[in-house]
Amino acid sequence: MNQIIKLGFTGELVESLQETFGFKKTGTFDQDLYKAIKLFQKKHDLKQDGVVGYLTWKYLNLNPDEIYADTDASTSATWITQYNLPSGEFVDEETHKDFIILHSNHGTLDPHKQIDLWANDQRGRVGSHYVIGGPNSEKDGLILQAIKDHNWGYHLGPIKNTRLQKNSISIELCSFGPLEYKDNKYFNWYGLEVDKNQVGILEHKWNGYKYFHKYSEAQIESLKALLLLIKNRHGVNLNAGLYSFIKNKNLNPFEYNTTALAINNGVLSHSNIDLKKLDLFPQLELLEMLRSI
Repeated sequence: MNQIIKLGFTGELVESLQETFGFKKTGTFDQDLYKAIKLFQKKHDLKQDGVVGYLTWKYLNLNPDEIYADTDASTSATWITQYNLPSGEFVDEETHKDFIILHSNHGTLDPHKQIDLWANDQRGRVGSHYVIGGPNSEKDGLILQAIKDHNWGYHLGPIKNTRLQKNSISIELCSFGPLEYKDNKYFNWYGLEVDKNQVGILEHKWNGYKYFHKYSEAQIESLKALLLLIKNRHGVNLNAGLYSFIKNKNLNPFEYNTTALAINNGVLSHSNIDLKKLDLFPQLELLEMLRSI
């Protein structure tokens, strides 16, 4: 369900807006509603474009998920569990979202433990908005929300384009990441053996590594659902950035790409914008999912 509402749109969400502003409920986003929205945005120091997006809904004290939801779990995103970072462990600043940045933690497969680590370390307000539990665990594919969409956390390290830091939704896939091959076995960076059935093998080494911990089917399905939800909530273009890199079959779509720093809206991996990073790696099933959306 698209939650970005603008001039010319029709439907129940438009009727909710018309009721809020005291207009007759016609279900069509007309010029009168457009002007009222712009005045409201000006009053609350929001972007004055007449488009009702995530922050405008928030300041109106309206939530499209609530408007469409009932007690039936199938009518809303009940598959996301709230496990929020405590106050002071994220940046309590409201920002419009133009990007989705994909990460892999290269550590614990337990999303609760990953968020607890951010909450209790000494690095400050570091963390991702969403964390997806890792393979071969009870929490495989489980989505936890650590930071509310309108706030943000530091998740990219030093970066010239600070919009990618502040104006993005960050998603963390729990995975062991790059692996070492020794004595016919595979090990993660701290020496834990990884089942060979969970190992992805690249044709050529990437940043010195050929073997990676595979993302599970459940993780990839959860990521797909989350990407579509964020698109509907924030209007992020899923066909810009990473998708365009995937279409170019002459390169690894997750490699560092100088054009990534210049896009205005879209999906990127951490490795697209940092030469030293390896998240994510080009697993076939992941690429197929990203192509499909």
